[in-house]
Amino acid sequence: MTWTHSLRPGKVLSLTAAAGFVTIPTSYSFTKMIKLTSKIAIGAAVALAAATSAFATTQSTSPVDYASYGGWHNDLLSEITLPQDTGSISSITGSAFISDQGWGGEDAWDNRLYLSLDVNGTQVWSDYFGGGVHGGHEVNFDLSSDSAAQASLSSAIGGISWTTDPNVTLELRSSTLGYPGWELFASGAQFSATSALAVPEATNISMMLAGLGAISFLARRKKRA
Repeated sequence: MTWTHSLRPGKVLSLTAAAGFVTIPTSYSFTKMIKLTSKIAIGAAVALAAATSAFATTQSTSPVDYASYGGWHNDLLSEITLPQDTGSISSITGSAFISDQGWGGEDAWDNRLYLSLDVNGTQVWSDYFGGGVHGGHEVNFDLSSDSAAQASLSSAIGGISWTTDPNVTLELRSSTLGYPGWELFASGAQFSATSALAVPEATNISMMLAGLGAISFLARRKKRA
């Protein structure tokens, strides 16, 4: 946001903002200045909310099948690349039918699928998606059910430096146990994520209002002089 103004008689004060262009006549009374500032504040808040909604993007992967057939694996099943300047991920959901069809033991926690947020190939966040059990079961993943995972994901995204144009991916991966008789199978594994671009913080709006107030005050003093 930028402001340009002139305090010469007969001129106007100008505000250039994301929401549009506003001119403030220097003949306005202080009360009118305050009222106009309030209207601009409301408009800025509405524009901010609209921007958040307008820049929301939902990305989905196609369903895939997976089979480890034993061994220790960390395989990539599917991934999405987050848009540049992503500021938040509001939702991640997914599903799969996961089973351990081996003759050995079972451990649904360590013989599993998981989600991973990677920045240039380095994992910065992960969360359990679902594990294999004998006989199999349907897994439905929803990030909203785990507030701790949501908080850690937000922290991870906040730590990304987008100025370096990084490659940021959200991945569905396997982590299998390679003991004899242990296997991991998944059918129809897929996930969707809704992300939003970073938008100006509320403090930026406060700074804008403070600037408008200062300009209004200077205009009023100039007129009286």
